[in-house]
Amino acid sequence: FSVNPKEVAVKFGSTATFEVTLHIAKPFHVNAHEPGDEYMIPLKLSLTGCEGLKLTAAYPKGEAYKGELAEGTIFIHSGVVTIPVRIEQTGKFTGTPRVSITYQTCTDKECLEPKTELLGVRIVADR
Repeated sequence: FSVNPKEVAVKFGSTATFEVTLHIAKPFHVNAHEPGDEYMIPLKLSLTGCEGLKLTAAYPKGEAYKGELAEGTIFIHSGVVTIPVRIEQTGKFTGTPRVSITYQTCTDKECLEPKTELLGVRIVADR
C-alpha cells in the first residue's frame, strides 16, 4: 500500500483528501468494497482512535469476476487500484486518529486470512 500525501491537515467545517493505492501482485486479487457475495470479506478503510473526524472513501466498483470460490459473479481488484479518501472535521477533535485497511487476498483457488493493517497517514486537526 502507499498513501499520498503522508500528512493531511483538516479544520472544522472543511475537508482534507489523500489517496490509498494498492499494488496487488499476480496471481492475487482482493475483494471490492461491495463484492456482491455476503461471504466475501470486503475492502474497507476505517478511522479509529479519535472523535470529531469522519472518513469517506470513494471505493472503485472493481472488475466483475467468476471463480471457483464465489457463487456467481463477484467484484474484485487486481493490479494497481487507487482509492480517493476524504477526511472531514465534524466536531471537537480528540484522540489520535489512525486509518486502517481491511482486505482479503485471494487467488483463483483459495483465499488467505483477512488482514487489517494501519496505513501511514498522519491526520492533523484543530483541537
